Amino acid sequence: ELKRCARDARKIFDAVANRWKTEKATGVELYQFAGEMAKDLGWELNLDLGGHRLGEAPSGEQYEGPLSEITFNPAPHLWMVEIHIRHPEKQFGAFYEDLLA
Repeated sequence: ELKRCARDARKIFDAVANRWKTEKATGVELYQFAGEMAKDLGWELNLDLGGHRLGEAPSGEQYEGPLSEITFNPAPHLWMVEIHIRHPEKQFGAFYEDLLA
């Protein structure tokens, strides 16, 4: 069950990244999708870790909120997707993060 949890965290990330590439989804839509997929796989998605932006924008302006709250399509190589799932009853979970690229 622990190994399945770790595999599923990566599986959810891969599906989210694919949706971002194919559908140009917003951050909100990506994390809604991740939450639905986690539930379908038997897990809960922890939205306390909702992704984050990397570095400074060239214009000097930077969005400070999490990826899970943005209402625009995130640019490549600027946003880290964080997937933290946990068992709905037991005290374990898994975490996977990577860059949208």
